[in-house]
Amino acid sequence: VTALLAHGHEVVAASRDPDRLADFGWHDRVSTVALDAHDEASARRAFAEAGPVDVVYYLVHGIGQPDFRDADNQAAANVASAAKDAGVRRIVYLGGFVPEGPDGGALSEHLTSRAEVAEALKVDGGPDVVWLGAAIVIGAGSTSFEMLRYVGDRFLLLPMPEWSANPIDPISIRDVLYYLVAAADADLVPPGAYDIRGPETTTYGDLLRTYARVAGIWRAPVPVYGIDTGLV
Repeated sequence: VTALLAHGHEVVAASRDPDRLADFGWHDRVSTVALDAHDEASARRAFAEAGPVDVVYYLVHGIGQPDFRDADNQAAANVASAAKDAGVRRIVYLGGFVPEGPDGGALSEHLTSRAEVAEALKVDGGPDVVWLGAAIVIGAGSTSFEMLRYVGDRFLLLPMPEWSANPIDPISIRDVLYYLVAAADADLVPPGAYDIRGPETTTYGDLLRTYARVAGIWRAPVPVYGIDTGLV
């Protein structure tokens, strides 16, 4: 929201509970509406109250809840349908980085859901869709980064399961914001799917070690094998 305001955009912020938005410093610079993406009627009311909207930023994700895939797909379909009827020209969606290649069919349920949501946002005659796919976003508030930081801050011995050596393409929150703002411009960014990433490929294990170094804390990585990922 701050980045959009800095670029001169008028912003309508949506939340199931708009009163909670008062906690943000930009609250008095935006208009707000109540919107529960899982409720089709709520989505339509929100667009009616908001007035003309050019671009919708879709940043809704469920993770860990029972049947979250079905719920996420329905939420995306609700918003896309309401956006179509409201004359929205574009939906910008920030989703997961979905790898291609021989392992592409072995995605986690989380990443599979992110790809399904991108498809659910596409409706015939509706807004065009820009899907920005990211891996770990390095910045405060990013769930993946907060998990990494939680482990780095609390464990003197950093558990390194086999998958911690898998390649990963992190991206800075500053770069994500740049791409999100740019994606509002149809002349600059055509509709489609774009993988966004930083310049270096690394591993989850190296990210943990780098975080500890930058934070100035001593940590020792310990390889762990044969331990269930959920336990780690």
